Amino acid sequence: MWPQVHQEIDSVLGQTPPSYAQRSLLPYTTATLAEVQRIKPIAPLSVPHAASRDTTLNGYNIPQETWILVNLWSVHMDPKLFPEPNQFQPERFLDQDGNFVKHEALIPFGIGHRVCLGEQLAKMELFMLFLSLMQRFTFHLPEGAPEPSMLGSSAIFTALPVIWLARKPRVEVTKTSPIHPLEAPFFALIVQTKPGGLGITCAAVSVVFAVPGMANKRDDLDRNKGDIKKMESIPAFCIFTSTAVWAVVLLQVAPYFWDPLILPLYFSQSFGTKIELVGVLAGIPILIYGALEPLFALVENILCKHISTTVARKSMAVIGCLCVSGCLFVAAFTSNSVVAACFVAAAYGSHAAREVVANANIFDIAPRYASVISGISRGISRVVGLTFPLLVTAITKNKTLQEWSHVVLIKACVFAVTALIFGAFGSGQEQPWAAVPLQNQDGDGNKKSGSINGDVDNEKRPLVRK
Repeated sequence: MWPQVHQEIDSVLGQTPPSYAQRSLLPYTTATLAEVQRIKPIAPLSVPHAASRDTTLNGYNIPQETWILVNLWSVHMDPKLFPEPNQFQPERFLDQDGNFVKHEALIPFGIGHRVCLGEQLAKMELFMLFLSLMQRFTFHLPEGAPEPSMLGSSAIFTALPVIWLARKPRVEVTKTSPIHPLEAPFFALIVQTKPGGLGITCAAVSVVFAVPGMANKRDDLDRNKGDIKKMESIPAFCIFTSTAVWAVVLLQVAPYFWDPLILPLYFSQSFGTKIELVGVLAGIPILIYGALEPLFALVENILCKHISTTVARKSMAVIGCLCVSGCLFVAAFTSNSVVAACFVAAAYGSHAAREVVANANIFDIAPRYASVISGISRGISRVVGLTFPLLVTAITKNKTLQEWSHVVLIKACVFAVTALIFGAFGSGQEQPWAAVPLQNQDGDGNKKSGSINGDVDNEKRPLVRK
């Protein structure tokens, strides 16, 4: 697959910056992305819909207000729609002349009048990200590495196992060839942690504001040069005993104690909100969160230029978590649906400040092992995300306001504890065990690259070394 994509990119673009307007000139690349979204959609099921009236579908009676889920995975893997569905074949989206053909059964962003609002922007950002990476790098499995499994596991989102890849630059980076914003680790991590069009939209805006500070850490990540063979053994003991690691893991796990999908149940069962308003009340906090996250990223980037990274990270995370906790405490003790909706929305807005720090902090403390720490937090997050709804079900047996108040209080306490732990143990400096010896260095050989040299913050190092 890669040679065909590279050949098409080289023949059409060469080394010129990519543009979304050129997608019609890159049919095979577009077909490849379509096949990726078909064979492994980010979510096996669409977001819940509800029947607005009694209806009949294929002989089945569907009462009003019934929740409906579209099985995206089943559609994409239907052999009647896509022959040999388990085979990765971008050619299925090309006609006889090699032009891209849109398939009506490809629905990774949902279907119906309420499809993902960010579908078009998500497709644009996905295309630009993939095109930029493929234009600049060649990816391959490390020597001796087994063929990766693509089975994964499906819950709310599709989870694939960690796959190690080696990369080889196709173009040498020089001072006259600036780093493209889409290569910043901040962008990649937000896209991973925010599935869907809104997440990618948030990532795109965040790149504009936050990439100047985050891209300066690119030289830390580039020391690997994608060569896994040269990588020393992962310091598992140091990772699992590092308080800074567990502080950022808790910061990333905390929001999974109350998934946004629970919000409709909270409003409908606590206050008897009509189904017509439940979607609005549950959607507004998410929109506020998505709008504020890039703004908090901008504030965080400005803070890092004037104070130390540790102080900036701690202040942003602690204030954000305490604001979330305070808003949820108010929501837990109110019986007014309007007050509850306002403070829940404020909590999600404050939650965006925590998210900015959680996304960036692993690159502060251990840029070389960021994927390992991210994998740990993802594993714990999925366990929490799957078990907490069961706890909610057990607590809200009678579906009363008092029972839901207990759920909200648990969430508030989790964020309060997160603020205390990150304030005490969080860090913005690279950990000693994560530093890497410089190759071809003069001196005693004990100096670690990427470590802090005196009072000079690592954000002030040159972006590209001579």
